[in-house]
Amino acid sequence: MRKASQFYRDKLALNGGYVYYDSLDLQQRWGEGKASPDQIWVQPPGTPTVGMAYLKAYQATGDQFYLDAATDAALALIYGQLKSGG
Repeated sequence: MRKASQFYRDKLALNGGYVYYDSLDLQQRWGEGKASPDQIWVQPPGTPTVGMAYLKAYQATGDQFYLDAATDAALALIYGQLKSGG
């Protein structure tokens, strides 16, 4: 699980954020539509779902790697939050 999570974090994350789908060759990224290289998705099953999976992995293993990855996902969501709430 750690090796797969490391790949996901190192190769698919964008500043801690994720989209819904990455193609097998990593050339295409999708959310509700085609995502640009600098976009993440802030609704499930994008960044929030991946962050929760990392958090559950941390709870199960106690491995700090997973808590750090969950924190990265949380920070990506916080970064995109507007003061107005939208």
